[in-house]
Amino acid sequence: MLGKIKFIKSLFLGGLILAPGLALAHEMVEVTITNITKGEIFTPIMVASHGKHSKLFSLGQPASTELEILAESGNTAPLTDMLLNSGAALDVVTAEGVLR
Repeated sequence: MLGKIKFIKSLFLGGLILAPGLALAHEMVEVTITNITKGEIFTPIMVASHGKHSKLFSLGQPASTELEILAESGNTAPLTDMLLNSGAALDVVTAEGVLR
């Protein structure tokens, strides 16, 4: 089965900005996720748009509490809140229901 998510991809534009601050360009993006396993059910799919220097974990280091909660219980809310409140993600969308 497929899981589809639509979200706003925000691009920060720099360079020739005449007014103070940052200009934002928004573009709608559709992400399609296909479950190729047999009988495995996945937690709700979460997609985040972020800069290239944002990362959720470092190899060999313990996971954040928010990532651990997602892995153990499938609850995406703590990780979503952390990403948005820290500025690590520009937008976060979670699909409704599980991916079968």
